[in-house]
Amino acid sequence: MSRVFAIDYGTKRTRQVTGLLRALPVTGALFVAGLFAITGAPPFILFPSEIALLAGAVHGGQIWIAVVMIVLQGTIFMAMGSGVLGMALGAPDPERRPPAVREDRWLVGPPLALLALTLLLGLHLPAGLQRALAAAAGALGGSAP
Repeated sequence: MSRVFAIDYGTKRTRQVTGLLRALPVTGALFVAGLFAITGAPPFILFPSEIALLAGAVHGGQIWIAVVMIVLQGTIFMAMGSGVLGMALGAPDPERRPPAVREDRWLVGPPLALLALTLLLGLHLPAGLQRALAAAAGALGGSAP
């Protein structure tokens, strides 16, 4: 997506890219959804693993690890969110605002497919994949929920 920003906005600096949802609505929406997916927000695939880690820490009597994990996750979300949401929702800069363009489906199609896959895996993990992950966890000396 940096190619899109460099071409349309004339920069790769995040602070200079604003109004993304208005200028490139599909790219902007994918960018915001990607923020939630990569930070482990529900219902994306990383969320159940974060819950499993928290539950393991609590059940193991390591409450301080759970608290540190929650604080770090919140910090990561706020730091990434301020940058991404500033780009997506910020007021467009008239000097840097790209001309109205139609977004190329070949540039937004693959990220959209990957986002859909992470969403689907977050909502339903196929039994075969769940067994494979449980076997991998067992091979490493752990267990799967």
